[in-house]
Amino acid sequence: MGSRLILLAQCENAPDPDSRVSLVPERDPLGVRRLQLHWTVGELERRTLRQFATLVSRQLEQAGLATLSSNALETLRDDHTLGAAIRDGGHQMGTTRMHDSARLGVVDSKCRVHGIDNLYIASTAVFPTGGHSNPTLTMVALCVRIADTLKRRLRRDAVPAVPSPFRLA
Repeated sequence: MGSRLILLAQCENAPDPDSRVSLVPERDPLGVRRLQLHWTVGELERRTLRQFATLVSRQLEQAGLATLSSNALETLRDDHTLGAAIRDGGHQMGTTRMHDSARLGVVDSKCRVHGIDNLYIASTAVFPTGGHSNPTLTMVALCVRIADTLKRRLRRDAVPAVPSPFRLA
C-alpha cells in the first residue's frame, strides 16, 4: 500500500458585497451585541480551486508520484460538497470600505472616517481583499502610516506655547 499525500489549497476571496459582518440582537456577558459572519464562496473561488487541484493532480500523475483519490474528485465536482470542504481563514477583512466618496466608502485613503475629523480606522477592515497569509505585518505598516499622519497633524495644529513670566532660574 502506498503513502497518502494530503493536498490543501488556499485561495483569496474576491470582494463580495454579500459577505459581511453584522450585529445580531444577542448580547455577550458584558452586554455587547454579538457579531454574525455571513461569508460566501463564489463561483470564482470554486473554479479557482478546481483548476488548481486539476493542474497539481495532473503534474503529480505525470511525475508518477500520486493520483487524486475518487473522493477528492467527487468533492471537486459537486458544489455542495466542495462548499462544505472550504474553511474560512479567520481573517475577516474589507468590512470598512475605503473610498474617496463618503457615499461609496466608510474611510478615505488616509483611513479617516468620512465626516469625523479625528476618527481613523487602523485595521484590516480597510483592506480591499482578504488575502490568506497572516495580515498582521501589513496591518502594523498601515497603523504606522496612520500614526505618521496623526503626528504631522498634531505638529501642524499645535498651539505655540506662551512663555511664562514666572520662569524658575
